Amino acid sequence: MEGNVEESSFILYHAPGSCSRVTLACLNELRADCDVRLVDLGAQEQQSTWFRCLNPAEKVPVLEHGGRVISETPAILYYLAGHYPALLPLEGNRHQQARVISVMSWLASGVHPVLTRIRVPQKFGENVEDIREKAFGAMAKNFALIDRHLTGRSWYFEGGISAVDFYINWIWYRSAGGGFDVEPYAAFREHAQRMAVRPGVISMESADREYAIKLGIAV
Repeated sequence: MEGNVEESSFILYHAPGSCSRVTLACLNELRADCDVRLVDLGAQEQQSTWFRCLNPAEKVPVLEHGGRVISETPAILYYLAGHYPALLPLEGNRHQQARVISVMSWLASGVHPVLTRIRVPQKFGENVEDIREKAFGAMAKNFALIDRHLTGRSWYFEGGISAVDFYINWIWYRSAGGGFDVEPYAAFREHAQRMAVRPGVISMESADREYAIKLGIAV
């Protein structure tokens, strides 16, 4: 018989610096009961037998809850919103729900792959500089879209902060750390400043520094 899913704590499989920071920051913001289990990507732990049993795609994040396993950031955030409705504005009509899913899908499939080419261009060919330059150009278009949407508003969606704000904040952080020029995007920059003082982001960054030290890596 399946245990009480509602009362069980969350288990997050997390790699410091990676996109699993989005889920970790959201869980911290919610003060959710969560056990973080580290995955050492540098040691290729995501390819280990035990991890592939959780996620055959060999990627973090993975969330385990009450014996259920969920992978991919948009799916995890959607699942968490079922337990914490304030996490995503899904209470409206079907168009509003579709809009939220559309934005998360775009971040995961349209923006995140560009970021990967900025951070680890060697995965995509030998001409590293050319790959990075093309990725910078593509990311500039993505940043312009996000910046335009944030102009005149504090958070991505009306009504307050949501998981999407944590997602785009991770994209800002990783893009800036990868050498992408974030300065031209004033609204996005102001959003990053607001996110920097969120309890979930502060606690996530503090924990992630400790996790990185534990694994002997830089983030």
